[in-house]
Amino acid sequence: MAPIVDFLWLLLPSLLLILARRLAPGKLSFAGLVGILGGLAALPLFLLVTSMHKAVALVLAVGVGIQLSRLVSGRALAVAAFMRRTLPLLGILFASAAQPWC
Repeated sequence: MAPIVDFLWLLLPSLLLILARRLAPGKLSFAGLVGILGGLAALPLFLLVTSMHKAVALVLAVGVGIQLSRLVSGRALAVAAFMRRTLPLLGILFASAAQPWC
């Protein structure tokens, strides 16, 4: 169930950010897009730690997003190529994790 929830958690922001990047290409860079989505993907992982305050989890997720954005900023083409190569494997892993193994 968790992979489906994670997929839905990131689907709407991904679509909105991709649409915003298409409508205004100069306003949102690829590195910014990766940073925002990386921070959103890291947030549920930090929220799993129940002893951590929610504000601290949010600050850590923002930090992850900023670092991802900084790391990707000079390597946009290489990161995009890596994403294209690994997307089929990610789809297979997602489909297999979403299957009930009863």
